[in-house]
Amino acid sequence: FSIRLENMYREMDIRENPGMAYRSSLPGAIDAADEEELRERFMKRYRETEKSDIMREQTMTGPHRDDIAFLFNEKEVKRYASQGQTRTFMICLKLSQHRFYSQMLGEKPICLLDDIFSELDERRTERILEVLGTFGQSIITTTERKETGGMTAVSIDSLKKRMERNA
Repeated sequence: FSIRLENMYREMDIRENPGMAYRSSLPGAIDAADEEELRERFMKRYRETEKSDIMREQTMTGPHRDDIAFLFNEKEVKRYASQGQTRTFMICLKLSQHRFYSQMLGEKPICLLDDIFSELDERRTERILEVLGTFGQSIITTTERKETGGMTAVSIDSLKKRMERNA
């Protein structure tokens, strides 16, 4: 999926390098030669931590404890990115997911985005709107009035009035 995310960054003309890294709760899991070796490592770890896991009433090792680190320029987004960079990363991730689902399903799902423009400069906002223009139906909520790049802007009040008329 990292490739899809990188492609979205390129499409948005953003020069940062996005990425993702799988973080296993089992030390050395990534180095396992095959599935059998990985299973053996997990079983060994379960035996080592069995007593403490029972005391805690939860297993401390396993896929439920694994994580995916989001990266940009090979640093963790949550530690090193500005608010605008973090927002951009999450938007690009969401748009990459939309593209993935569109390809897998053979149709474009509705794209729902909430308050995505805060903390973004005008250029990034414009690029996002351009990309969203290719997505089919997109619904964006925002507290700010911004240029919508050809999308139809609708206020809550006008929606309420339409609903009352049609009721």
